[in-house]
Amino acid sequence: MLVRIAPRAERQADENLGFGLPETGMSRFGWSYYGTFRKCKRAWAFKYGPGKHDKPPRRAPGPRDIGTAVHAGLAAHYLGKMGRMAMRPHDAVAAAGSRLSMTGHQIHRAQGAAQAYVRAFASEPFDPMHVEEEFWISFGPEWGGAGDGEVPYTARLDVILRARGSGRIFIVDHKTGIQPDNATLDAYALHGQLHGQHWIGKLTWGERFGGVLVAQVQSDTPFRINRVPPPPAPLLLASFPRSIRNTAAEIAWWTEINGPDPLAYDGVMQETVCRGRYGFCDFREPCTGGTFR
Repeated sequence: MLVRIAPRAERQADENLGFGLPETGMSRFGWSYYGTFRKCKRAWAFKYGPGKHDKPPRRAPGPRDIGTAVHAGLAAHYLGKMGRMAMRPHDAVAAAGSRLSMTGHQIHRAQGAAQAYVRAFASEPFDPMHVEEEFWISFGPEWGGAGDGEVPYTARLDVILRARGSGRIFIVDHKTGIQPDNATLDAYALHGQLHGQHWIGKLTWGERFGGVLVAQVQSDTPFRINRVPPPPAPLLLASFPRSIRNTAAEIAWWTEINGPDPLAYDGVMQETVCRGRYGFCDFREPCTGGTFR
């Protein structure tokens, strides 16, 4: 089993917002990598497959960009508390928003959300240990599933906090959206991303690990904030390492058989997958061969 923090030079350069802003976003072998394959093999091949493919055209700035800007602001806040960054959260949000071509109104919304979070936890009894750092673990044959070797799993974690007094360690995942509510929180109990974070915490810190906290950050007025553990899903959590190993074995088989051409991989052909919460899949046109508005 491998546990380590990836040096900054190993991270994906295209995820860096630049100009001294903290890196945010996906990691190389994270839930997006495995989860995309589980949802649609063709989308995985376009995004992560062995071929060299152009990135899809950038969409007009929307909720995902607001979330990215809020993440940059909160990273700046915690890095500032660690003495590693002088940029204020307000300015980090503005810089990220400008880089993402967000409108002035969108930047203002993201600044309001980040400010509300900072205010809500101004006197929190925690100290930040790591901010937007990429962690690596691996699952070996002892976890079950297909294959014989170690399978990597990575995640860039928003912030890791240590509780004063008890020393318990918590992983905080920031989620932005229109309204934090129980229905949204219940959905996170099903989210492989959070199960992966749990295993990173458990394998890295053992008994000191206190769990994952979901920070729901409303990205519009009145900017409500909620930071709680996700509801329990013990069977999904227990099967997560095996699922990752099985998925890795499938990826190896499909890439050996089909090579670099994404169109050689099966598309899911299911509208509830092809169209998600942020709209249609980025690869809809090259996948279908059609042209859409």
